[in-house]
Amino acid sequence: MTIKDVISRFDTTPFLFVGSGLTRRYLGLPNWEGLLDHFAHEVKNSRHSLLEYKVQTGLPLTSDPDIMLPKVAALIEHDYNLKWIKNPNIRHINDSCITSRNSPFRYELAQYITSISNVNDSYADEIRLLKEISEKSISGYITTNYDMFLENLLPDYKCYIGQKDILFEPVQGIAEIYKIHGSIERPESIVITESDYNEFNEKKGYLSAKLLTIFVEYPIIFIGYSMSDKDIDNIIKWIVGSLDRDQMQVFQERFIFINYDETAAEPRVETFFYPLKGHHEYVTMTAITLADFSLLYKELACRERKLPVRLLRRFKSELYDFVVDRDAAAKAKVSMPDDEHLLDDDLVLTIAKATESRH
Repeated sequence: MTIKDVISRFDTTPFLFVGSGLTRRYLGLPNWEGLLDHFAHEVKNSRHSLLEYKVQTGLPLTSDPDIMLPKVAALIEHDYNLKWIKNPNIRHINDSCITSRNSPFRYELAQYITSISNVNDSYADEIRLLKEISEKSISGYITTNYDMFLENLLPDYKCYIGQKDILFEPVQGIAEIYKIHGSIERPESIVITESDYNEFNEKKGYLSAKLLTIFVEYPIIFIGYSMSDKDIDNIIKWIVGSLDRDQMQVFQERFIFINYDETAAEPRVETFFYPLKGHHEYVTMTAITLADFSLLYKELACRERKLPVRLLRRFKSELYDFVVDRDAAAKAKVSMPDDEHLLDDDLVLTIAKATESRH
């Protein structure tokens, strides 16, 4: 099977589920441990600063990073905030934006990510292709990343930050970016410490339902994640818990996992059995292993919608606004053409106030 064979099975354009590997590739950003290592060094100024914090957690050093690092992040945040208050020399932001309710650590983290986000010219062609296919060949993005890569690349996409945005704002499900772990645009929204993850999991009900809806309607391409990533594992567990075996089979055919291997001379397409942590079950996915992401992007470009997704989102948004606007709905009129010679393909439907419509 080839990448083209995989894409040809799609019944619509996919959602991309984007992890930190993509922005490490395109912006040179550190992974989660690298990010914490920077701030641990800011606090302790030692070669082994991060190791000291790992020891402080009381966990074995061989513990799962997904369990260890949220605890480390909480310890660093506490110590960093105290040092930031006492020592102006470590401040990189205007302290006027910090109040008693804000965490200096999170604002400094946002500033740090911004300061080191530099596009890698080596991947300029890949980035250009990704931008191009996002116009008609990608339905939307879900990401656990904090950085602004997707927003800067796709200014016509609507961005939702955290679970609150998804819950309280009208979501159209196309040409949208869902930043489920927060964003540096709103530092307090960032999910990074153990308490953040606990709160996130306690309130994940609506988000789970929204993601399930997206997974029902669209193929999902996971890109920028490792196959052992906790975030993906948790999300797949949510889905597995909501479906019976027959329904899960349909999902499995729509899950595509992109595995980066710099030594891959040619793309490999294989069936991958994804084990669920803590369960005696697995999910079957299609895994595509490659070194050059442009090979994937070029095949996605061959499957596109007739209209740009930003226009489709605008149509859905305006129709939604029209329906929920009582005054507009009360004045709506519907006229049906009675010309038997008018072909269906030539029919144009217009929704507008009767006084404004002349079509």
